[in-house]
Amino acid sequence: MRRLTYLVLALATLYGGYWFIARATFLAQVENGLSRMQDDGWAIAYDDLSIIGFPSRFDVTADRLSAASPDRSFQWDAPFFQALMLSYRPNEVIAVWPESQSFTLRGAAFDLAARGLRASLSVNLDSSASLSAATLESAPLLLSGANDWSLGAESILLALRETPNAAVDATYDLYLSVEGLTLPDTLRQQIDPTGQLPSSFGKSTVDATFKNAAPIALNGATGAVQEITLNSAQIVWGGFRLSGSGALTITANGIPEGRIYLVIQDWERLIAIAKALGWIDAGVVPTWRNMAEMLAGGNDTLTLPLAFQNGFMSIGPIPLGPAPRF
Repeated sequence: MRRLTYLVLALATLYGGYWFIARATFLAQVENGLSRMQDDGWAIAYDDLSIIGFPSRFDVTADRLSAASPDRSFQWDAPFFQALMLSYRPNEVIAVWPESQSFTLRGAAFDLAARGLRASLSVNLDSSASLSAATLESAPLLLSGANDWSLGAESILLALRETPNAAVDATYDLYLSVEGLTLPDTLRQQIDPTGQLPSSFGKSTVDATFKNAAPIALNGATGAVQEITLNSAQIVWGGFRLSGSGALTITANGIPEGRIYLVIQDWERLIAIAKALGWIDAGVVPTWRNMAEMLAGGNDTLTLPLAFQNGFMSIGPIPLGPAPRF
């Protein structure tokens, strides 16, 4: 029994020594990383940088953190920022932000209030530290700017992971869910000047799979997107509902080819929104309305193919212009 006690004490001492040595090494790596960013022109300041969590965690906390990009077009200020990880799983990190923080983007100032804003990142233990999985989530959040401008949501979840048992490497699943999205008042009034739609959206989701030329890597050597499969997507705003699915192939020049099939419920409202936002000219609205009515067969639900071909987009038989490049 005494020998067992001695063995346990010896192992505990060795593990404790490992933690303190690893902590010192890790702290030096964090400080060196921040120093390299400063050498690259970033302005980074903080009141204190600490690592706690003995014996099984490395919890890094930076207090009164401020960071500005080399050209000073972006600045971020926060009372604290944390990166949390288990000492025996250094390839898995959780990032935690405070409930209030501020940004400046190209001279425009914003405040972000978010409850439970956090992200997780898991990388594979390979030379490029390729992505295994990542998530970003928050409960109610509100981004506000000058002149009472604000954009908010009740909740948001963004998840990305390697596709399990994928036939091809560098294939990823992506899921986005936004509930209770509220647009800035000026934009909402432009879209819905008579106030017929609710102030916030219902649950909007995107479920997609995409394939890259190479895995997503933290060292920056990420391959270009080659294929996108939109399994399902949905936007709900009052009685208006837009859903879609389809697949695109991305050429070597970054041009998408393929089709996304759109299902539009209350399609007349979509035409009104497109007109209000300037997406279609007022003079062709009757043409759009007549064509949609014909294709819908007198129903309020319309199915249309959004086609990408030869560098251009069209919806049904109507050309929309050049396709975006990836």
